[in-house]
Amino acid sequence: MSFEPKFEKIVSSYKKMIGEMQSQIECRLPISDEAESILCSNAKVNMGSVSATGNAINYDGVALMQVVYKNTMGEYSVVDYSLEFKDKYLSNEDIKTTYIIASHDVVDIKTVIEGNIIRVVATINVVLSGIMQDNVNVLVAVDGDGVYSKFEDMEYSHLLGIAEDNFDTSFDVTIRDSVSKILAVCPNVYLDRTEANDGYMKLYSVVDVTVTYITSGDKADVRTFNNVYDFTQEVALSGMNANSIVMGMVASRYSNIRVESTIEADTTNLNVVIPVDYKGYVWNNSVMQIVSDIYSTTHYLKVNTEGFNVSHNYPEATYSERLTGSAMIEDNDPMIDEVLGVCASRVSIVNARDNGDIFTFDGIATFTILYSNNETRQIYSQVVDLPFSVDHKADNMSDGTIACASANIVNISVKGRRGTEFDISADLVMNVHYSHMDREAVIDSIQIEDEKPPVDCNLVIYIAREGDTIWDIAKEMSISEDIILEQNPNLTLPIQAGTRIVVYRQKIANI
Repeated sequence: MSFEPKFEKIVSSYKKMIGEMQSQIECRLPISDEAESILCSNAKVNMGSVSATGNAINYDGVALMQVVYKNTMGEYSVVDYSLEFKDKYLSNEDIKTTYIIASHDVVDIKTVIEGNIIRVVATINVVLSGIMQDNVNVLVAVDGDGVYSKFEDMEYSHLLGIAEDNFDTSFDVTIRDSVSKILAVCPNVYLDRTEANDGYMKLYSVVDVTVTYITSGDKADVRTFNNVYDFTQEVALSGMNANSIVMGMVASRYSNIRVESTIEADTTNLNVVIPVDYKGYVWNNSVMQIVSDIYSTTHYLKVNTEGFNVSHNYPEATYSERLTGSAMIEDNDPMIDEVLGVCASRVSIVNARDNGDIFTFDGIATFTILYSNNETRQIYSQVVDLPFSVDHKADNMSDGTIACASANIVNISVKGRRGTEFDISADLVMNVHYSHMDREAVIDSIQIEDEKPPVDCNLVIYIAREGDTIWDIAKEMSISEDIILEQNPNLTLPIQAGTRIVVYRQKIANI
C-alpha cells in the first residue's frame, strides 16, 4: 500500500501580556532665583531599550521635566531638564519571547520647592508584553490508496517584521495676542491611524501643541494657546500588503525639539521642529489548508496531534468621544474670575474590560487649569482629574479578544461657573489594536500500522447519534462518504439522531 504524508511548517506569532509596574523618576531642578509657588509641571517620557535576561526585563529611557513657577519677585519663569532613567521588572518565570514591547503612561507628577531647587517626581506606569512565536510541521495532504482526509482552513498571523524610522516634522504656530515672553512649548505627538500598502505604510499622525506665554501690557497674565496639526509619513517594509496588520507607535524626542519665535505687537509666530521616532510591528494574516482528520479503509493509522498557538490580529480601530465633567476649586482657594487656559494635560487607560462584543475602557484624564482672581490680581492653577468609562463595540471579535489601547486628549475647553467650579470638555482619541489567541490541535505526525481485518457482514444498518456527520459515520465504518450517499439517496443533511443508514458491503467489495 502506498502512503505518502506531506507536511508544511506553520509559524504563528502572538502577543502575550507579561506584566506591568510603576517606575518613579526623580529630578532636582536648580533655579537661579527663589521659587514662591508652582504654576504648572509636566513630564514627558521616551522609552529607550528593552531587553530580557532570565526572569528580568531591563528598560531605560529619557524623561523631560518642565516646571512653570512664580518667584518671590512675582515674576514667572520656566525650568526644564532632561535626564536618563532605567528600571527593572522581575517576573516569576524566565522571559522567553522574540520581542518585548514596553508602553507607558505618566500617571502622577509631584513637585516640591526646596530653596533654589525644585524637586520633581514623575510616576510612570509601564506595561510589558511580548511577541511570541510558535511553529509546527502540520499535515497538509496524504497520497495513498483507501486513505481519506478531511480538510479545513487554518487562519493565523505571523510577524512579518519591524518597521522603524526617524524623521522631523515641523509646523507654524500663530498666536494672535500681545505676547511678552514664551514660557513653554509642549507638543504631544500621537498616531491617529495607519494605512497599509504594498511594500510600505502611511502614517497619519497628529501633533497637539500647548504654548504657555506671558502677555504684555499692564496686566501681565500667563495664558495658554492650544492647537492640533496633522502630518503624514511613509515608512517602507518589504513584504507588506494592503491587508497587513500594523501595531505602531510614534514618540517625540522632547529634549531635541527646536523652536524659533518672532514676537510682534499683536501676533507671535513660532516655528516648531519635532524629531519623531516610529516603530511598527507588522503582521500578515495567512490561511493554510490542513488535514484536520484522516482514516484508511484498509489499515490502522497512528495519528499524533500537537497543541499550537494561533494568533488572530485585527485592523486597528480609532475612536473619538467627547468627555465632559466638572470640578470644584478647593474651599480656601480664591474664586475664579477668568480661565486663562490649560497648561498641561495627560490621559491614561487603567483598565480594558471585555463584555462580549463590547469593550469598556476605564481611565483618567488630568488637566492643569490656570485661572485669575480680580481681587488678589494673582494667577492660580488647579490640577483636575476627570475619570471616564467609555464603551466601544468590537465587531467580528471572538471570545477572549485582547485590546491594546493608547489614548490622547485634544480640543480641550474649560469654562468657569459661579466662580467656584470648572466645566471641562475634551475629545478623547483612542487607537486600539485587537487580537486573540486560540489553542489549536494539529496533526504533526502520522504512520501506517497493521492491516484491518476483513468484515464478514455484507449488510450494515447504522443508527445515527446526535451530532453525527457523514464523515463521522464513514470513518467509523471504514468506507468512503460517497458510498454512504450513493446507497442512501434519500438521506437528509444534516443527519438527525435516530436516522437509519444502510450500507451493503458486498457492493463495496465490487466497487
